Amino acid sequence: MKTRLIFLILSFYWLNGNCQSAKINLLPIGENPSLATTLEYLNKNYDVNFSYIKEQLPLENRLTIHDEYTSLTDALTHICGQVNLEYIIKNQLVIIRQVALPIQPVKIITDKPITDLYRNHQKNAIEITKKGLQLPYNKFTPLEKLEMFELLQPNDYSYYDSIPELEKPKLKQILEAIFPYDSIKPKRTIQIGLIYPLTSNWSGAPAFINKVSLVGLINLSGGSTALDASGIGNVTYGSIYGLQLGGLFNYTSDSIVGAQAAGLANITNSDLKGIQAAGLINSVKSGYKSAQLAGLANYTHNYFHGFQASGLITINRQALKGGTIAGLSNYTKHLEGIQLSSILNIALKNKGTQLTGFLNITDSLQGNQIALINFATKGAEGSNQIGLISYTHKGGYKNIEIGVNEVSQPYLSIKTGTERFYNIFKVGGQFTKGVTELITGYGVGTRAKIGKKYSIDFDFIGHLFFEGYFDSLVRETGLFTFQPTISKQDKKKSSLTFGPTFNIYYSENEAHFNTYPIASILEVEIEEGTAKFWMGASLGFRF
Repeated sequence: MKTRLIFLILSFYWLNGNCQSAKINLLPIGENPSLATTLEYLNKNYDVNFSYIKEQLPLENRLTIHDEYTSLTDALTHICGQVNLEYIIKNQLVIIRQVALPIQPVKIITDKPITDLYRNHQKNAIEITKKGLQLPYNKFTPLEKLEMFELLQPNDYSYYDSIPELEKPKLKQILEAIFPYDSIKPKRTIQIGLIYPLTSNWSGAPAFINKVSLVGLINLSGGSTALDASGIGNVTYGSIYGLQLGGLFNYTSDSIVGAQAAGLANITNSDLKGIQAAGLINSVKSGYKSAQLAGLANYTHNYFHGFQASGLITINRQALKGGTIAGLSNYTKHLEGIQLSSILNIALKNKGTQLTGFLNITDSLQGNQIALINFATKGAEGSNQIGLISYTHKGGYKNIEIGVNEVSQPYLSIKTGTERFYNIFKVGGQFTKGVTELITGYGVGTRAKIGKKYSIDFDFIGHLFFEGYFDSLVRETGLFTFQPTISKQDKKKSSLTFGPTFNIYYSENEAHFNTYPIASILEVEIEEGTAKFWMGASLGFRF
């Protein structure tokens, strides 16, 4: 160890002497030598070792030199400046490289809390240089556009040795600007007591960062690196790295890296990376690879990446990437994942899946909706709505069709939803041979395009029969139809449709079937009724 230290000291003085005091004469190689010739001359005649990548240097470029340079530093500065290069003197090497060109900033999210960065630098982007890459902070950016980069506390740089010497002071200054409070707060191993200020830190408790803090009733501290626990609640004016346990509540002014658990509520005024569990309410500014579990409600002010579960409601004001389950309803502005609830899901932009027992609502549908009722203001190609009633105002599939077939003369059908899956509402009638009978139908279908103008609708419809004008339902009778129809759309978005029908009719009333002029191709006796099969045709006009 001593030998290595002595070697480094001697190397420093040797190089420093060469750089500052030795005069450099480059006249022997001419007034306009190439960069390659100049570096080779310096290496041979002045015992200077260079390190560079040949492909990155313009070695053939010609230089203009002076009569004599006062030092190696003077010569290198003049030479590199002519060909847009820079040099770094490290140990016994002169490292020559290209001057870094300006690059686009990369938006980041940190792996550790950046509480003071959020709080104090929202308006001024802070840039950190790591191997030539600028990394400014941005208040909010969708998760898929973020790059992971770990900012560490001052005096704890895992990558510090990889930073060039000239950049270290700048790096240290930036890090201390990001973490001004944690860098000046005194540290304590343990705080114990009954209630603030009757603790081992007395009235100064909010100014100390404790490794462990155990207080009987209400606990105040400036932060914790392992455990914060109290019988009633914890109030922390700083960050938590570890576990925070409160009988009723927990409040943290900055970030959590670990877990919060309370009987009633957890409130984190900045970012969460870990777990929040509360009997009633969890609230956090943002969550990254985290989980929220609450008996009543979860709330996130910005984005949340992870899993959320609540007994009643979950609200994400900006974005959710992951999954959320709520007993009643979910809300988010931007969804990339799944919303699951019993009554209502709302996502202003849905790029995931909404699943509920009653109603899904979105302004922009780019994913899936599954519910009794689905609504979207606009839908992208490839999106899906599956439910009893689905409607997409712009970009969905909707049409009205008037036509005839062997059962209904005429019928009216309405289709709404998406091309992949739509709902069908149908009403028709039979008004022949003195018979007045209405037929209603409901079904689902999917559409396949054939080229630019033609398409096929594959419809599956179930029908009920009513005597007269809905006077009474014809019981124990039903008709199930598979109806593929071909259509060609004209410039006015209307089309003529035609196609076969494949029908299965069941009734316990033989006389009812005989009122329709239909010849079945197959009949099967089923208990007290008869099932009949036939093929027919339909012709309609769709607009």
